[in-house]
Amino acid sequence: MVHLDHPVRSRRVKTGEDWIIQNLAVAPNFKGGTLRAIIMSADNYVPVGIANLFVLPDADDPILDFSKGQYFATGRIKRAV
Repeated sequence: MVHLDHPVRSRRVKTGEDWIIQNLAVAPNFKGGTLRAIIMSADNYVPVGIANLFVLPDADDPILDFSKGQYFATGRIKRAV
């Protein structure tokens, strides 16, 4: 989960409508993927999918429900040195 301190207004390419991006789910892009590569080495990166969440999950819920948001981008992350 990533919460942006300042919401970003953006235009959705798929619909052409504006939407607000503030609460993001960032997760490995491939089924069964993990973030282990970035833990093991600062040179490694992990491809991720990014979803804009419309409903925040309960803090006690161990499973993130991606149906409460909209996938909108891919990217890659690595550990900061």
